[in-house]
Parts: sequence; C-alpha cells; structure tokens
Amino acid sequence: NQRIKIAESILKREEWFDEDLWETFTYDFEKFNLDNWKMAEKGILQSLRKTLRSAGVNVKKDEVVV
Repeated sequence: NQRIKIAESILKREEWFDEDLWETFTYDFEKFNLDNWKMAEKGILQSLRKTLRSAGVNVKKDEVVV
C-alpha cells in the first residue's frame, strides 16, 4: 500500500501525461503481480486509477489490477 501511495504522489507531482505517465507507471510496477494488486487497499487503488485516468491513461473502473 505504501509503495502505491508514494508512486501516485510522484506521478501527481511530476504532472506526467499519456504515454510518459504510462511508461513511468509500468516501469515502477513491472514486478507487481496479481497477488500484489489484490493485497492493496481498495481506496488506494481507486485513487491511483483516478490519477491515471485524469492524466489521459485509459484504466477500467472495475479491474482488480490497475
């Protein structure tokens, strides 16, 4: 949970958009697997999805993973 919060905070601070944001996000979480995402708190995942969507990344609302 803490790693996701920190990453989201950095993504917001840097104000990356679209492909730049997605590239950074996928690099930061390349070692995350389904179990890692399932352990994350729902509210944290919702906030991360909102951050990604607001910056132009297409993220479904109902996915288990981001």
